[in-house]
Amino acid sequence: MSKAWSKFESGNIGNVPRVELKDALGLTGCEVSINKMDAGTATPFVHHHQQNEETYLVLSGSGEFWLDGETIAVKEGSSVRIAPETKRSIKAGPNAPLTYICIQAASGSLKNYSRTDGVLDNGVTAW
Repeated sequence: MSKAWSKFESGNIGNVPRVELKDALGLTGCEVSINKMDAGTATPFVHHHQQNEETYLVLSGSGEFWLDGETIAVKEGSSVRIAPETKRSIKAGPNAPLTYICIQAASGSLKNYSRTDGVLDNGVTAW
């Protein structure tokens, strides 16, 4: 059974290792997940995508991304874009959990962005 989505949705991400927001918020243009890996742990698989590029935003901790056999270090504040065909895996550093946001969207699908898609509603105030 499908849910009829309103013009906006909100939710609570809680305190779990992984939250996917697609269903919780009714996302239709991308997938967003919030992830927390315990110190010293790694994803137990390597994967790639057919269509989706991924953008990672590291919120806290440090670790490594394995990308087509190369390893890059990440830490709080790092951002990484990965093309769909790139094989990938993630490992948290040894001293603290690695917390990050992963955003997936079809590669090449961005038609507009804030400056070209946003429209100012002159005369309307929010507060």
